[in-house]
Amino acid sequence: MAVETGQFDHTLEQIDAAVTDVTNAKGQSSSLSDAITAAANAAAAAAAAGKQDALSSAQLAAANSGMTSEKLGAIQEELPINNLYFTIAKLKAYNDAGTWTGDSYERYGVNFEPQSDGSVYVHGTATADAWFKLQDYGENTTDYSGFNMSGCPEGGGSTTKYCLQFATAGNTREYDTGSGHIISTHDAGNVWIVIRNGNVVDFTYYPMLSNPAYNPAEYVQGAPTNRQLYEMLLSMSANRSLSIQNSERSGGNEEEQR
Repeated sequence: MAVETGQFDHTLEQIDAAVTDVTNAKGQSSSLSDAITAAANAAAAAAAAGKQDALSSAQLAAANSGMTSEKLGAIQEELPINNLYFTIAKLKAYNDAGTWTGDSYERYGVNFEPQSDGSVYVHGTATADAWFKLQDYGENTTDYSGFNMSGCPEGGGSTTKYCLQFATAGNTREYDTGSGHIISTHDAGNVWIVIRNGNVVDFTYYPMLSNPAYNPAEYVQGAPTNRQLYEMLLSMSANRSLSIQNSERSGGNEEEQR
């Protein structure tokens, strides 16, 4: 999974440190399970140091009561509070029927403008039903039954106004029209912002798929799962190693040419 420049606020030194931590954990462990066990122990230490707010209940439970295969699985697949996570690159790949101008997408008279906090500013007059995809079920196989889908501005409607829509591969559809909606379908799904034909809109969506273990009273920005973060770090580590190798080869060729 590629990480876009500017998508995160980490400095180069922080990224290097994170990559080094993962590399060291892999080198010192006989398996990924051992590495995650070590991470759980570190989570317990962080909690004891007063940093519990940054840790999930599943991580703490696993760290504090021993590591079983069930708890290991819970850590590997742990979901953040808001599992609706996307990048500008993903949004541009999902939404290609309209027109992108910079990071603003226009479709049937409606402009969709993703913000740095994960919200989407929407404005314009819909000359037809305008759709904006936030998540694709082909890239996230999570069973979202029991999750709370929310973030549609109040006063919406699924067929004549505006909504946040969850749609599975089998075309089962569920909607948030402004007061949240508990998903009942046992499946993954596409998530869309939908503005129906004829509506004049000027508001911001704060889309969330809330983990059932939490009940956030306010908007929480989407975040990747632990598994996605781990893959990001591995990708950065591999790219960093390749860059170093290419640099060494280039330097060697220059010396030979001299």
